[in-house]
Amino acid sequence: LIYFLYAQRRIDRVGVIGFRGVRKDLIEKEDHTLFQNRLEFLELTGDANVVVALFGKERSPEVLIEMGASLTEGGKLEVAHVTEIPEQTTFTDIADESPQVRALRRRINALAVKQNVSVRFDPILAHDVMKTIHQISSRLHCDWLVTEWGGRSRGTFTLHNPIGWLRNHLQCNLITFRDTGVRYVRKVLVVIQGGDYDRLVLSTADQFARNNEAKLTVVKVVGTKLPDREVNTATMLLSTLVTSCCHSQTETQILRSDKRGEDILSLAVEFDLLVLGTKQKQTLWETHFGTEVDNIIAQAPCSVVSVQAGREI
Repeated sequence: LIYFLYAQRRIDRVGVIGFRGVRKDLIEKEDHTLFQNRLEFLELTGDANVVVALFGKERSPEVLIEMGASLTEGGKLEVAHVTEIPEQTTFTDIADESPQVRALRRRINALAVKQNVSVRFDPILAHDVMKTIHQISSRLHCDWLVTEWGGRSRGTFTLHNPIGWLRNHLQCNLITFRDTGVRYVRKVLVVIQGGDYDRLVLSTADQFARNNEAKLTVVKVVGTKLPDREVNTATMLLSTLVTSCCHSQTETQILRSDKRGEDILSLAVEFDLLVLGTKQKQTLWETHFGTEVDNIIAQAPCSVVSVQAGREI
């Protein structure tokens, strides 16, 4: 009782429940003063078109960075390597970069030279990973945030996996990537939902296909009971959309199905990369236990990219 009446408003620590609950500290008006972590030692003054967030457990950071580089459109790429430390640990206790971070810096510098892209690498220590990523993306005014995520998992509100809350509150576009180890992408499958952001999903998939010189297959799923006339209309609209958005070799397909998730997974067996759109606003249940798209991401037999439009486009 004493905590709720007196201490709650006088401390900065969030705690386990605070990390998992509604983050009013991030929803309220942004505080432009630097919070007490390693961000205070970083410039973060210039804008970046794309931010790639690394958490140390990625299968191949280079794949994520190459993906981010393809979205910069000649602009800057920020790579933020975020390491979580316990709240009771001060940042001055960890003064030097670990050998793993130094090795990663070397690899990223080599990749930047090879790809001829402007990359800034910043290793960051944080007590609150979600707050750190949210503030970096806001302060750099980026268009895209790119990170690796394996799909629906138990309790997505965790320090190691801050995707659940970020999905509902990021102003920039979000790409999550599940890496299954595919290194040669020759066939890309895109599933669109017929929503407002199909163009964003399709143009992003087309960019990845062109970078890999891959063939693009665009699929829209409709119900088995949909009249043939409406199916024909959907086919024409899909062809028009593809013509206006895609520059790579592309084919279209209307998939009749009442088991959307299962049939998409079956279809994905023939492809190297699956690209899906994710809806902007999710319920509390979906945030914790996952959506249909999250389940597809977790079970897909190929690598998966999910694309979500930001709150402001």
